[in-house]
Amino acid sequence: MVLLAGVADCVVVALLTPMLANASFYAIFIARLVMGLGEGFIFPSMSSTAARWFPPSERSTFAAIYTSGNQVAGVLGLLISSYLCGTNFLGGWPSIFYLFGLLGCIWGVAWLIFASDSPERNSFITEEEILYIKQQTAGQNTNQKSGSRKV
Repeated sequence: MVLLAGVADCVVVALLTPMLANASFYAIFIARLVMGLGEGFIFPSMSSTAARWFPPSERSTFAAIYTSGNQVAGVLGLLISSYLCGTNFLGGWPSIFYLFGLLGCIWGVAWLIFASDSPERNSFITEEEILYIKQQTAGQNTNQKSGSRKV
């Protein structure tokens, strides 16, 4: 849910950006600060998700996929944004924020439907998969606070 909240923050700011940009420099400045705060929760949330869903031997692959996705999104985002700036669709540059806000909304709905905080709470996972994840992550405390160790 923390990941969803971080993404929702970014989506709301993206959708409001054209209106805020027309309102004032300070409005857009503050909105981008708020967006940055939301983005600050995304990568730590992904690490927490990895600890619950992936055995230690598979976490590096998961991390490579989600960090690579960040790079691919940057490249594709620039290509799509430059194209949208050159169109008259929804005023040109504002369509960039509407498109990526819409994509974020679609992602959020899919996340609510298919994702869960833990394998045990997920409706789309088999008992065999839950058992495998539990066996592979046995002995690790994913709820332990950072920096604390039991002796």
